[in-house]
Amino acid sequence: MAERTLSVVGLGVLASWLTVLAWTWNTIPSRVPMHFGVSGRADAWGDRATSLLLPAVGTVLYAVMSVLERFPHTYNYPVRVTEQNAATLYRLGRWLVLSTKLFLVCTFAFISYTSVCVARGEALGLSPWFLPALILPLFVVTGVFMYRMWRAK
Repeated sequence: MAERTLSVVGLGVLASWLTVLAWTWNTIPSRVPMHFGVSGRADAWGDRATSLLLPAVGTVLYAVMSVLERFPHTYNYPVRVTEQNAATLYRLGRWLVLSTKLFLVCTFAFISYTSVCVARGEALGLSPWFLPALILPLFVVTGVFMYRMWRAK
């Protein structure tokens, strides 16, 4: 049930993101940021249609990871899978994929939103802390799940 809830939350974020983008499409300027540098400032600009690239990638990633989460027996685990630990490892593996999927969809939606705000002149860019704030949780979540898998051996 909890796995299904997490997946539905991710799908809700994705659907909300796409709905807001479609709803506000006519208010997006013709020139939008395509890339943000380490400082958080936009350093590459493109046509308004490029603002559809991130939602497209996010949707494909969501779909691929949704399929992937159904096959935990194919994952590469940090410990040997046995009959005794298989159920625990598969559950932890699914949770890792679900968590990563939700995190990526939320991150892409935030970047997309910020890009539109920068194009409208409502924001200057991403915070210089954005990249560390993005990478740290991914390492922490992965580390926690790897540790829990190691303990389940």
